[in-house]
Amino acid sequence: NRIKFIYIPAIKDERVFNEMLNILQQSLFDSKNKHVLDEPIGEANKAVQGIIGDLQKDFEDATGIANYVELPTTLNYTNGLLQVNTKTQGGTVTIDKRGDGIRTHYIPKILHYVATHSKYNYIWGFEEPENSYEYRRCLQVAEEFDRQYSDICQIFITSHSPAFLGNESEKKVIVRIGNV
Repeated sequence: NRIKFIYIPAIKDERVFNEMLNILQQSLFDSKNKHVLDEPIGEANKAVQGIIGDLQKDFEDATGIANYVELPTTLNYTNGLLQVNTKTQGGTVTIDKRGDGIRTHYIPKILHYVATHSKYNYIWGFEEPENSYEYRRCLQVAEEFDRQYSDICQIFITSHSPAFLGNESEKKVIVRIGNV
């Protein structure tokens, strides 16, 4: 019960990225630092109460039932609250407005953060992590997998990229499967 497996498909579309953000969100609200988020959520709920108090009162007058419209206090059940913004020379844009490679590069960063701050042991099944990258970035990401991510996770990768297959490391085993 202490092992979590996360599968990342070769096509890392918006749905996959949003799933990774939801994993990050779950991690934030399960963490030992959750209390840091409780106070701002409480303040935001007070603001909501002040703004829509008339609605709540109208419902209570009609039904006799006290009610409170508020942000969820257990955000684990509410997906899609987080978004990633990036700075540009012209201001700020969401990461989904950047290239696929930039968004794809963020995925193992999210998973590494989650694994580092979790009580669980993680296994990643990562298909073609080099997708959407220019070769220079493939080399960078392959090095990150070897140097950084594999220290805390067991990682299974499918790849055809020399960036992942060519760098020697005592941390990895390469198995080639195909027609002989």
